[in-house]
Amino acid sequence: ITRPTSPGTAAERRLFRAAPRGAFKGIAAPPPAAPPHPWSLGILPDPRSARARAARNQLRSRIKEQKLGSERGSVHQGTPEEWRSS
Repeated sequence: ITRPTSPGTAAERRLFRAAPRGAFKGIAAPPPAAPPHPWSLGILPDPRSARARAARNQLRSRIKEQKLGSERGSVHQGTPEEWRSS
């Protein structure tokens, strides 16, 4: 008895022939599961939140500097001894 080269019964083969191309594509194999992210397992901290935190801190410090102005800028204002002498 010679086996048919294509798998499945005659009825299945008819079905496949009648169906449009790609109709049965992707039924057999499930989509590949994405590997778990290291931060979701607790191995590494979430890099996205770390970046967001850094940006927030930078923004906050910049706003603080603008609000407080010269008294708390990055410019060195001198020591109290220098103020007295001037």
